[in-house]
Amino acid sequence: GTYICVEFIIFHPCGCDIAKQLRSLLPRSRGVGLEGEKKHLAATACSMCGFKFSIPASAKGISAVFALLGAAYAFHRLSCRVAWAGTQQAEEPASLIRSIQLDTTVDGGIDADGEPNPPEWPPSVQVYDEKTPNLSNKIKELFREMGPVESGKFSNRRTALLFKPGRYNIDVPVGYYTQVLGLGVTPADVEFKGQHGFFSPGQEDNNNFDTFWKAVENVANRPASKQTIWSVSQAAPLRRCIIHGDLLLGQYNMSAPNPVAKGSGGFIANVRVTGTLDFLLQQQWIVRNSHIGSSMYYKTPARSSNFVFVGTLGAPTPTAFCTNASSNPAGPTPQELVESTSPLVIEKPYITMEADKYTLVTPRARLETMGVDWKDAHRDGFEKVFVATSSTGVQEINNKLRAGLHVVLTPGIYNLEEPIEIGWNSNLRYQVLLGLGMATLVPTTGKQAVKVGPAGGVRVAGLMLQAGSLRSKQLLEWVSSEGDPSNPGLLADIFARVGGPDTEEVSAEVMLELSGGYVLIDNIWAWRADCCQNGCGSCAIRYCDHGIVVNGRNVTAYGLFSEHCQKDLTVWNGDHGRVYFYQSEMDSYAREKWDHTPDYGDNGVSGYRVNAETHTAVGIGVYAYFTQRGSKVKAGTVVTHKKTEKTIMCPFKWELNPAWFNNSASCIERALEWRSVPSERSFPRSAALTA
Repeated sequence: GTYICVEFIIFHPCGCDIAKQLRSLLPRSRGVGLEGEKKHLAATACSMCGFKFSIPASAKGISAVFALLGAAYAFHRLSCRVAWAGTQQAEEPASLIRSIQLDTTVDGGIDADGEPNPPEWPPSVQVYDEKTPNLSNKIKELFREMGPVESGKFSNRRTALLFKPGRYNIDVPVGYYTQVLGLGVTPADVEFKGQHGFFSPGQEDNNNFDTFWKAVENVANRPASKQTIWSVSQAAPLRRCIIHGDLLLGQYNMSAPNPVAKGSGGFIANVRVTGTLDFLLQQQWIVRNSHIGSSMYYKTPARSSNFVFVGTLGAPTPTAFCTNASSNPAGPTPQELVESTSPLVIEKPYITMEADKYTLVTPRARLETMGVDWKDAHRDGFEKVFVATSSTGVQEINNKLRAGLHVVLTPGIYNLEEPIEIGWNSNLRYQVLLGLGMATLVPTTGKQAVKVGPAGGVRVAGLMLQAGSLRSKQLLEWVSSEGDPSNPGLLADIFARVGGPDTEEVSAEVMLELSGGYVLIDNIWAWRADCCQNGCGSCAIRYCDHGIVVNGRNVTAYGLFSEHCQKDLTVWNGDHGRVYFYQSEMDSYAREKWDHTPDYGDNGVSGYRVNAETHTAVGIGVYAYFTQRGSKVKAGTVVTHKKTEKTIMCPFKWELNPAWFNNSASCIERALEWRSVPSERSFPRSAALTA
């Protein structure tokens, strides 16, 4: 095949050492090899060392060069000069010269300035247009496999359906591990006009407590039925959509065992609903920065607890009371809590297509906002985006990130010997790690799946994190840093789990630990599985102390979900935190032998523990469905500083198992309690945060 000869020459006091370090970063895959190290060329004030290597004239080969250049800059602040033919001489000692002789031109759509655009999508990414033959049947065939609980809930299949701008007169049922993405500049550019358009149908019994891990983004839905059905619970976000007509978060089905659909709660952001948003019997929900015609919930009788609207036009008048879930657990009336503006918003990155070229769009941070926003963003062609598959080595992914590229992880299951590391190049204003189709990261050596560095502007979005058989301290770690208030970081649609699909022991001490300051959380679910391969209460051993630990200061969260861990579900240590909507369920199977929680309740466990002195929270719910007698939790929410009690709005507890309604054999005794003794994880691991 055709090869490119590349020569690196480095002028630097430690030039030879740097050359050896950079050479070690070269991939050892077929077709990428060294031709031998160049001899020491000069002995001046700066040493001059270099090496030659050859690469195939392909996207992969050229990417290796860019990764090497980025590493030189990131590690040693060496400025890079590009010369595709001939040689440029150095004008300053601390500069890097690249001399590349092309044996032939590069073809196949590869741009010599970066990654291929359009990229080479794997089969797990399907790109459709209005002329795609047999499109409706293809989508129905996928749903037949991924829609049912039995075949979809713990499937290894991951899929992203990308729709080019156009009008689609079809229905698009959305199953497990399926993401529907419009490629338009605005949501109106991709419109579905079938009887239902895109929809998530309810389960056979019309209960949707285990309908998770799916998403729709950047499309418009104009169904002939005038109703968009989205029967889901956690980890099933709607973002950046236009809903023409009503949006129902469940179905009315008079022939089902439950005529009015139930669900445990979910998340909507940046969505325009021209009609009514109907919660039916959803227990909880958060609506952020949206615009709705009106809202309602089922009231005859009601069985809901907590609806939070932040920065949403058309939100209802806030209730003058908090929910009565504690005194009327069988049929509580929900609290509707309204914050007129969102103090800080960073919308999730997304992908567009124009003239067959793809662009990664990264919305900027905004302050004190309301309603939808589909503008004001950075735009990067996919020449600056590395597209990885589950067969891509983690070293190659990390080299691309160090080189300053954004990375898109296509749908699949990524078994990782080392964590994916982003946020270590402080010269970048922003950088994106974006998963498609519920891309799932599994650490295999007891390390993290993702490790975020101290750089500002990092966006990590659209990922599933799954514990491996060797215990990880965290599945995601955001390392200690003060953060940048003018350039905050983002975690959006991050869904972590310990157990579920596994047949062997899995373990993680903490699912997500954030020690960086000025980070925005936008829809996180940390789940220690209660319902697994063989049904509820039949899981393999799965150890997890905490779902979420926040050590950083000035962290804001919209939509925080944490469930079933063996100790405090969430621990918040960093000052000046803000949380809008929290949903948690205590360990349902506590004190059962196979669950390994013999002292649950006695160990002081809580659903939401705040060790910070200054903390604001709106709509904090902790509920329980204890199956065993003796699980007595003192309080759902615990604060270390008494003054913090006053800045937590409408915390509540809710017992779900009727066996304990009229006795205290197992229960959460109170919604909120002040305890002056902090928990075992009351202090961050890094002393940098105590200053």
